[in-house]
Amino acid sequence: MTIISTLHYDAGYCNAFWNGEQMTYGDGDGAACQPLSGGLDVVSHELTHGVTEFTSGLIYENESGALNEAFSDMMGNTAEFYADRRGLDPAAEPDWLIGEDVIAAGPPYGGTNAGFRNMGDPRDDGDPDHYSERYRGTNDNGGVHTNSGIPNHAYWLAVNGGTNAGCDSVGSGGHVHAVDCDVRVPAIGLARAQQVFYQGFTSLTEYANFCDARSATMAVAGKSRTAVNKAWAAVGVQRGCTPAVPSPPPCVGDATAQIPVRVAAPVRQQRRLHVDVRQRVGRVRVPLQPPRDGGRLRLRIRQGRRRQRARDVRRDASAARRCDQSVHPQQRRLRPAGH
Repeated sequence: MTIISTLHYDAGYCNAFWNGEQMTYGDGDGAACQPLSGGLDVVSHELTHGVTEFTSGLIYENESGALNEAFSDMMGNTAEFYADRRGLDPAAEPDWLIGEDVIAAGPPYGGTNAGFRNMGDPRDDGDPDHYSERYRGTNDNGGVHTNSGIPNHAYWLAVNGGTNAGCDSVGSGGHVHAVDCDVRVPAIGLARAQQVFYQGFTSLTEYANFCDARSATMAVAGKSRTAVNKAWAAVGVQRGCTPAVPSPPPCVGDATAQIPVRVAAPVRQQRRLHVDVRQRVGRVRVPLQPPRDGGRLRLRIRQGRRRQRARDVRRDASAARRCDQSVHPQQRRLRPAGH
């Protein structure tokens, strides 16, 4: 398939996203935030969202959304180590931070270190490192960026070994917790961990939760099962956890149900709109408003894993398709919007 990247998006935009069809990068503000396309981990992060869409299709909300973000972080940083071993990007210094080459430390975007997520110490940027401390609110699609710190830290522990970063008073913004601090993870190294987590995460169902991610990685871990089990246990995802079940569709029994489409950027800017429809229970009308200049808006509708033929939709058009569990926004941002 053709890989498309759009640069120079908007003005002063300090973010990047995958919109279901391509990667898009802002230029930042030229000071605390440099052009996002300059970070190898950022580019690899967005590319991995494309991999997720065409494999597990993880729904971008709550725990499945946090897994979506975490998998992109895992592969984003793994790409830095890959490039370093082969001398492919002399400007990239492999580490466990996300966006450190384009985001300066401190406000308004960074934390104690450069970048905005730290897989080795999620609390450094205010993210949880243990399941007991997960965000339970509704902001950011149920905390998809915040709660990604939990599986991110499990990956880091599998690679490097040790105990949860919150089990000592070093770093973590002074945060300390005692839960599961008796779990010491044996390191399996990056070469093994990347295979286990890639195979496990790409095999997940679209509604998977952290427990499912644990089970999926354990299933392919082979001789590394003990380490992978302890990596998840150290972040509070234990054996005997409860796997996810698909939510009931909201429009059962209502053939006229209407579900709003949410797009993070104005349609007139991106010219394309992706809509996911999954369970066939009734019909849904999707109101569209293509660009005001009279141009065309590209609409792509996907039912489950089956992608429908793309169509051009003119102004004031609307489309009717079978009702879904929900219609999910398709922009997978690197950072939460508005931060």
